[in-house]
Amino acid sequence: LVGMRGAGKSAVGAAVAQHCGFVFVDADAELETRTGRLIAAIFANDGEAAFRALELPLLLDLLVLPATLVATGGGAVLHPAVCALLHEQAAQGRRIIWLRASAATLAARIAGSGRPSLTGKPLAEEVAEVLAAREPLYAAVATDVVDTDARSVDEVLALLTAMLGA
Repeated sequence: LVGMRGAGKSAVGAAVAQHCGFVFVDADAELETRTGRLIAAIFANDGEAAFRALELPLLLDLLVLPATLVATGGGAVLHPAVCALLHEQAAQGRRIIWLRASAATLAARIAGSGRPSLTGKPLAEEVAEVLAAREPLYAAVATDVVDTDARSVDEVLALLTAMLGA
C-alpha cells in the first residue's frame, strides 16, 4: 500500500491482511521497532534526511517478502530505488495499491496524531503542498487506486477484497 500519511494504509492494511491471510507489516512501525526510536524523535533530532536513510534499506527488504502486505510510509515514493522495486514487483504481478484521499481528509485525519511536521508549515498547508508533490509519484507506481475519502476502514476493506478477489 502506498499513499499519504492519514490515507489509511496502517488500519486498512491490517484489516486486509487479516481477511486475506497475509502477513502485515507497517513500515513505519517496523522502523521504530528496529531502531528503538519513534519516527517523530528521528525527525526532531536527526532530520528528514536521516529518517529517509534509515527507511530505504528497510523498504527494500520488506517489499520483496512473499505473501506480505506492506503499508509503506507516505514518503516511500521519494526513494528512486523503492519506485524501481515497486515497478519490478508490479511487472511480476504484485499489486501496488494507492490509497488516495483529499488534502482536507488527510489533514483532518492527521490532526492531533502526533505525526511529525515535514515542512513546519500549518497542517492544512503542509498536507496540500506535500500531496501535490507526491501524487504524481504515487500514480506512477500504483497498479490500482482506491479513494478513502468519506469511507470507513470496513468500506475500504470491502473494496480492496473485491478488487483482490479475496
